[in-house]
Amino acid sequence: MKVAILGCGSVASRVARSAAAFDGIGDLVVADIDPARARALGEAIGAGHARFDAADPESLAAVVAGADVVFNGVGPFYASPCRSSTRPSTRERTTSTSATNSTSPRL
Repeated sequence: MKVAILGCGSVASRVARSAAAFDGIGDLVVADIDPARARALGEAIGAGHARFDAADPESLAAVVAGADVVFNGVGPFYASPCRSSTRPSTRERTTSTSATNSTSPRL
């Protein structure tokens, strides 16, 4: 199983350290905009590391290619493909809310 951890901040680092302890994860990669930070964490936990920029869709696609699980630890500091690519489309969200409760506000 391939797991990609996006970001190397405090939460993502803890998730990466926990993931590294699981036997079922054969390919773990940590990625961050700061390559030195990604390398340091990757080497510390025995994982691969990569540089990626959350604002660059091609960079994001390269890091998550073939991943079975992606953990997005990138902060909500700016609009990025990381945030929009993992969310259901507007149509999916409005369909699910309108089907259950016609008085609920549409998202």
